[in-house]
Amino acid sequence: MARTHFVPARDSRHHAAVVALYRALTRTAKKITLPDHVGVVSARSCPIQSILRRRFEKNAKDTSPRLVFAALTAGYKFLSFFNKSQDVNSAEHQQISRSLRKNTSLEKLQNMFQAHILDR
Repeated sequence: MARTHFVPARDSRHHAAVVALYRALTRTAKKITLPDHVGVVSARSCPIQSILRRRFEKNAKDTSPRLVFAALTAGYKFLSFFNKSQDVNSAEHQQISRSLRKNTSLEKLQNMFQAHILDR
């Protein structure tokens, strides 16, 4: 039997896993208390959620198993990072707050998250 090429967009299990990861990340990001002086992107969204949405949209067209695996691994690492950053006294929360305070650009916050993943 010939092996077929894996296409994530056509795999229902992959789609369900990605949607579950996205929902878990957004739920966890909502629970992170941000300082009042940190700008809010819109009335219904926080800066972290807008970054998540853009990153998921950017990776939606990836079909390479290597890229898909790397993106999902990064997502699960961020889920644990966000869980740790819910505690106001944690180093992760301070890292997010410091980055949002110092950089008004959301793109710079994305770069900080990427650097955090690469450090581990």
